Amino acid sequence: MLFGRVLLDNDDWSIDVGLLGGMKVTKKSLGSTRRVPAEFRLYFLRMIETLGKHGVFIDPEDETFEELAEDFAAAVFDSGDRQQDFFDAYPAEEKAKQYLEPD
Repeated sequence: MLFGRVLLDNDDWSIDVGLLGGMKVTKKSLGSTRRVPAEFRLYFLRMIETLGKHGVFIDPEDETFEELAEDFAAAVFDSGDRQQDFFDAYPAEEKAKQYLEPD
């Protein structure tokens, strides 16, 4: 992506943020890219902000961030239960804290 930021780039997913804040998710196994709706992007950003307050920052090497980013990418691609569970089950701040709790 030209003049943007790559939040995640692994074997399965790529999450890119454009210069003006637009976000897209690519599922590499399908070679398919989807634009992230604004309400999903804002939810994700609130989650990242919450994690940052607990010492987890946007770093592809950070396991907590990578797990969150992969779950977010999968939810963007799923129009069913996975998407509903990710975005609707809890407020963003509470959902983010679930990634801080040990399994």
